[in-house]
Amino acid sequence: MRRKLYLIAIVAVLALALVLAAGCGSKQSTTSNATTPTQSAASMSAADIVKAAQAAGAKTTSGTIAADLSVTVKGDTAKLSATSAQLGALLSKPITAHIEGSFQGKPTAADMTMTLGAGGQNIPLAIKATGGKGYIQYGKKWYVLPASALKSMNTTATSASDPTAELSKTLGIDVTTWNPTFTNMGTETVDGVDTYHIELTADTTKAMADITKALASPKFWTQAGSAAGSATGTSKAQIKMYEGLGKQLVAALQPKVTDFKVDMWIGTTDSLTHKASLTLAMTFGGTMAQAGLQGLDITGSVTMSNFNAPVTVAAPSGALPYKQLQKALSGLSSGLLGGAAATGL
Repeated sequence: MRRKLYLIAIVAVLALALVLAAGCGSKQSTTSNATTPTQSAASMSAADIVKAAQAAGAKTTSGTIAADLSVTVKGDTAKLSATSAQLGALLSKPITAHIEGSFQGKPTAADMTMTLGAGGQNIPLAIKATGGKGYIQYGKKWYVLPASALKSMNTTATSASDPTAELSKTLGIDVTTWNPTFTNMGTETVDGVDTYHIELTADTTKAMADITKALASPKFWTQAGSAAGSATGTSKAQIKMYEGLGKQLVAALQPKVTDFKVDMWIGTTDSLTHKASLTLAMTFGGTMAQAGLQGLDITGSVTMSNFNAPVTVAAPSGALPYKQLQKALSGLSSGLLGGAAATGL
């Protein structure tokens, strides 16, 4: 059970980190403590610049992104390896993700490549969406995604302008209660575009209270389990098990946010967000810390360009049925963990 909680803890916190980064960059409290703007933005406060970026983002229909994420596990490698040699090896190096490509909201279109790094392995993937269908490439083969996956892609695209609304609806997280502070750090050039560099910090105690609430939410675990099930063939019984582990996880982790910051680079003339970055550090207590898992350091960045340019995608030929992807992903899970998944990890 402890080994199972290790993996669930990392996946859950990573998922939350990604969503929180998007949410905090999108919406702010009207009582936030914006500092005095630089002379180049004398007529706008930092919060006003972010509001303008919100409005511009809501009108954006497509774009190109390049994003990187790194998760470093803090802890006692020897203790982790004693619990599971495969898990110790998996967590001995940062878990990384790189994604780049173009996307479009309506009609949905996407042409993205990504590389996932874990346990010393780099796993290349690609995603395409066109003509009302979605496809994923793994191991140089293309597979047809189920309709539910394409629907999820549609939801992501249409809610991108205000992800905090989705946070509040699904997880009960309201970033406007975190006492966000916006600071205008001055003007900088990003890929030839003049931007305002806006820094966002928040009350880490309030942030942790919301994150803890989400981790203990049955709705969160039901959704996370359903997502895993759609990709790997997880059974309904296993999804139910994940739901029941929420409160156990919070008790075992006793998580605490020690550092949280989001930076945004917003165009001085177009008000579009051309770059964003996240820094998030968490420490763990309880039985997880005693067993060697002491915390996580998460950093991420994304650059955006080619706003509102049309996206044309050609469907891959010879795409295989989705069930064959499920089998391939099951093999990937066993490969990463040395067969631990088959033994109840």
